[in-house]
Amino acid sequence: MIILFVVSSITLFAQEEAEEKEMNYIFGGKGKTKVSGFGGPIMGFSAIGNEFAFVMGGGGAVLLNQTFYIGAFGEGIATSHYYEINEGNILPAQQGKINFGYGGFWLGYIHKSQNPVHFGVSTRLGWGSIYLNRFYNDINYEYQVDPAYLDNVFVFIPQLEAEFNFFKWMKMNVGIGYRVVAGINKEYLGEPLFDKKDFNKPQGTITLMFGYFK
Repeated sequence: MIILFVVSSITLFAQEEAEEKEMNYIFGGKGKTKVSGFGGPIMGFSAIGNEFAFVMGGGGAVLLNQTFYIGAFGEGIATSHYYEINEGNILPAQQGKINFGYGGFWLGYIHKSQNPVHFGVSTRLGWGSIYLNRFYNDINYEYQVDPAYLDNVFVFIPQLEAEFNFFKWMKMNVGIGYRVVAGINKEYLGEPLFDKKDFNKPQGTITLMFGYFK
């Protein structure tokens, strides 16, 4: 009976030890967190008003266990869009070219990153501004920034994503989300300068990610 007890105890201990070795943790195996990173260009497809808008930017992040990441980004519209500037019937209305840029934090979660094609969620949130470059030179078609036409805003873009593992150093991310722009409250001559409906829009992205994905 003593021998049987000892053998049973050893067997149970060995089994428990094996199970501990197979335990998976949220932040890495054996209690260790694997840290890597990535960066790359972000190409966005959205709208300003009723017009198609192309958004260009980039970002980088620290990647934990190929699952969670936190970093920073910056984006801005690359296409041309215009607002009519009304001088209160003092001068004829003229066009102002819209500039819209923002940047801040980039957070995300990647599900089963070891699969060639997998999914994730992310959000980009930060601060920026919408302003008009006022047209002032008919010869050179030049614009200048006028503080009277500048509005500081907060931008929040949550999205769902599909990722494609091309190489251990490169992935492509395709996402679809919605751009929420808060704080649009600038007035000019007692009237709202910008309409939030022109900037709160769906947005799709293609991101090329270069880093260490193993």
